Amino acid sequence: MKADIKNQSKRKTSQVLISTEQLLQTAQLRRVAPAEISLSPFNYRKQFDQTALEDFAAELAVHGVLSPLVVRAADGGRYELVAGERRLLAARIAGLEALPVLVAELTDEQAREVQLVENLQRENPHPLHEAQAIQQMQQSGKTIDEIAARLGKSKKFIYTRIKLSGLIEPHQKILMAGKMGVQQAYEIASLSGATQQEIYNQYCSAWQDEDFKMPSGYQISRFRCDLVSAPFDTNDNELVSGKGACSSCPLNSATLHSLFPELSTQVVCSGWECFQRKRRAHFARQIATVTSGFEPQAIVYKHAAQLEEISLLLSGFEELTELPQYPKWGLREVTPPKMPELDDYIQADSDDLNGEAEALFAAAVDDYEADLVGYEEAITSTGVVKGLLITDRHVRNGYFNLGQQASSKSTAAVSAKEFQLAAKQGAVTEQIIQSEIDRLTAKEQRSKEIDQQKIQLALHAAFSERFAQLVGEAIYTSADEVAVRLIVFHSLDYQLRYQVIQALGFSSNALDKEHFYDTLAQLSPAQFGYMVRASLAGNSASKSTDNISGWCLRVVAENAGIDLAAIEQTQQALADTRSAKFQKRLAEIEQARAALSRQQEAA
Repeated sequence: MKADIKNQSKRKTSQVLISTEQLLQTAQLRRVAPAEISLSPFNYRKQFDQTALEDFAAELAVHGVLSPLVVRAADGGRYELVAGERRLLAARIAGLEALPVLVAELTDEQAREVQLVENLQRENPHPLHEAQAIQQMQQSGKTIDEIAARLGKSKKFIYTRIKLSGLIEPHQKILMAGKMGVQQAYEIASLSGATQQEIYNQYCSAWQDEDFKMPSGYQISRFRCDLVSAPFDTNDNELVSGKGACSSCPLNSATLHSLFPELSTQVVCSGWECFQRKRRAHFARQIATVTSGFEPQAIVYKHAAQLEEISLLLSGFEELTELPQYPKWGLREVTPPKMPELDDYIQADSDDLNGEAEALFAAAVDDYEADLVGYEEAITSTGVVKGLLITDRHVRNGYFNLGQQASSKSTAAVSAKEFQLAAKQGAVTEQIIQSEIDRLTAKEQRSKEIDQQKIQLALHAAFSERFAQLVGEAIYTSADEVAVRLIVFHSLDYQLRYQVIQALGFSSNALDKEHFYDTLAQLSPAQFGYMVRASLAGNSASKSTDNISGWCLRVVAENAGIDLAAIEQTQQALADTRSAKFQKRLAEIEQARAALSRQQEAA
């Protein structure tokens, strides 16, 4: 039985591998004028490099055509070209009067066979020409097995080239011109014809320009409507009105039988326009949800290729279109600390009878509360903005420091829990001890910084409370000083401006542009001093200790009679208590270090 199958396979292959030499052995050699030869309707090669063709013509003008073309007889005493189109075109350019040809008697199928051999036996045939030849062999009725045997290639190679034959003609020209890589061609050819045309219209129509560059992989991937990785819910019936869910759509490849086995597991949408509408609707829905109750001050994106899509998305949100846009890689995100959970500090095989887990958890809570104060301070500090982060898959809000870049480095600091467990298990090392000391020292340093910040915040609050009365005096008499008053007034936000107008008793007439100069000029020094202090308190930077605004508020507040010393004493009492705990804890760790040293010496 196996022998029969093997013999049948040999007979089938022998039928496929027809000798081209046998097809041409009765051909007659003649010399024919180029004008008498018509191009073949079967030849799939459509693009030739014009410059190379002209260079070839110049050679033919000197040496003539050495290798005969293959033709067959046509109506009206003419000839139809079978093989040698490039030589024929160059001969016409060179103005040759005649060229050698082999006139053969060939059927249409035999003519195609000769053309395939002519094109594919050239040295390093172009992948597109191979794809077109394989496509033509398919159209003539040959199976994949027969094509693979005829070309001496694997079936995988044949399938790969078949995909390339799906490239539409505009992209074929770019590929033949060498301005598109073969891998890029495969990526584009895997998309529907309509999608390929959209890519060409958006990015490739100027491909003949010297500075032309193919779209990036990300830009092409936007057209690959992979439903598995779609950012939206493919089962959502209401995302886009009248479109229904993707799961039952006829444009979903999962609902169709593929011509090729290796494509059967892909879930791809061939309706690029519908896919993009759903994608934009999904992001618009997310933006509306995220910005409800959150007013972003900037748009943050992951990479520059998103900018075009972001522009389209924001067009439906007028309040967001004018916001500045920043790349995420150039910023440091300020993230909130994570609240510890007691379960994380209890070992699975322990009932924690000694309360060690509770102690560790309490220490972690202390750390969390300190970090939370730092977080709340950070998100209100100068240079930190509320950002709307838009990625390839989702939209969320966050706080971003414009002055600090994200760091890819990570530290392996030992936590309080890890130190306690190491001490309990007798696994304390010098590195662990030093890490714990570093952690506690850094925590104490941070606490001291927070002390100063709390003093500043308390000072700011006390200073702001004095707005109920006009305090202090300031004398301004010249026209330039009126201009300064105008600048100060404009520095007030809406709420403070309203407060100042009410406190100073400005009438609506006094605020008209014709009378406002006189209104400002007539302010008393006490009134203008009040306006200056309102502006200073309204500046968020004055809440911080690390800039001139905060220092200026401190000096102005002291001069206004606020008891700064009492505020500092209150915070110092808290700091002293905490410092005592720190010193005690540090002493315990040093004792652990001494014990470790003794153990090492004894060993």
